[in-house]
Amino acid sequence: MKKSDSLQNLFESEEESEDDDSGLRKFFHPKLRKHWKTIMVAALLLVSGMTFLIFGLLIETTLRQNYKDGEGPNGYIFFLCAGVCLVPGAYHIIYIMRAMKGHKGYKMEDVTMFHE
Repeated sequence: MKKSDSLQNLFESEEESEDDDSGLRKFFHPKLRKHWKTIMVAALLLVSGMTFLIFGLLIETTLRQNYKDGEGPNGYIFFLCAGVCLVPGAYHIIYIMRAMKGHKGYKMEDVTMFHE
């Protein structure tokens, strides 16, 4: 088989695979496809929690310094929201990562699924 023939076969096989799945879905493991809603919610919670944490830190470190006698905005509510979002988001992301790596005691079947 010539080098040009192998390249042509490679391109033909890529074109056929593009027709089977659209977008990034073909890069995901079948177990991840089954739990895509859970993964998206966990990632959203994780990012939201980190955002709340950053806002809380900014308020406590910069904005409160501009006020006298401890008055002004408090970042405590942002810390509370960060905890509410970070804990379940991080838990599910770490659990899914460990299940996909095959660690003992972690199974994708135990991950919560959202049905339509």
